[in-house]
Amino acid sequence: MRKAFLIGFGMLVSLHASGFFETDSTGTRKTRLKPTTDFDQRFSFIKGNSVNIWGYRGGLLINDKYKLGIGGYFLTHRYDGNRVDHSGNPIHRLEDHLWFGTVYYEPFLIRRETWEMSIVTEAGYGRSTLEVFDEASGENVRTSKRGFIPVGAGLSASYKVPPLFGIRPLRWFGLNGLVGYRKTIFRNTPRTDYDGFFWSIGTAIFLDRIVDDVKYWRAKKKRSSFAD
Repeated sequence: MRKAFLIGFGMLVSLHASGFFETDSTGTRKTRLKPTTDFDQRFSFIKGNSVNIWGYRGGLLINDKYKLGIGGYFLTHRYDGNRVDHSGNPIHRLEDHLWFGTVYYEPFLIRRETWEMSIVTEAGYGRSTLEVFDEASGENVRTSKRGFIPVGAGLSASYKVPPLFGIRPLRWFGLNGLVGYRKTIFRNTPRTDYDGFFWSIGTAIFLDRIVDDVKYWRAKKKRSSFAD
């Protein structure tokens, strides 16, 4: 638990250093908040097998400098047991049902009009249910449940579509890639092993740009009404 505390403390220090508050031209301290969301399908290896971890993240973009939010992930992993019969066939089939939630902090390293790069750090809690089935009969012979605390860090990069031909909604979409490493700092059984590299790539929706464009259209409409 000491490791979890140190990681949490480090995230808070980073938050303070990045500036939760901004000061405008009048000297007033304020915080600008915008929604942010990501479909976060991760590819990884568990027990030597390639797996897809399905997930979703949602949070806030703060002062256009960093993201802060929560994520949820799950997977079902099916594989053969180690024991085999006299013919060399597996005796048991195993199903590992995994879910975990995280809190993430993501400061930007670079942010441009069409691309951006950031560092993702996260920590959370998860549960895993391991079911053991007899391969011949299909009967469930054992079920065990366990908890774990994962932490992770990675490098994220996004490409943002420009407003081609003046079509502003195009800039709401883009592509995102992430490469990182996951480490389990606490487990209540030695059988739990979810450490390893992960990566993801997929489409992205930039909610902050939608918010900016709604404000832009409202201001434009307001100026037009004054001109009339």
